[in-house]
Amino acid sequence: MLRNMKYNIIKILIISIIVLFVGFESNAQKTAIYDQPSEYYQSGLALFNKHQFGASQQLFKKTINEIKDPYSIMRINAEY
Repeated sequence: MLRNMKYNIIKILIISIIVLFVGFESNAQKTAIYDQPSEYYQSGLALFNKHQFGASQQLFKKTINEIKDPYSIMRINAEY
């Protein structure tokens, strides 16, 4: 009986650790590089540097519409 109880405790502990790691892993997958506003801004900046001003302006407008914080540096740069 004592052996079964130890086995159950170890099993619960291992499952708990696995669940914690899976939770941390799913949070770690979301990085700023893949955020839509950042993607729009970076693409717009690349087009601007290639002197494709009309296309870059459209991407900067998308950036502005996606970022709600009026004090965001990325939004301010896109507005400029």
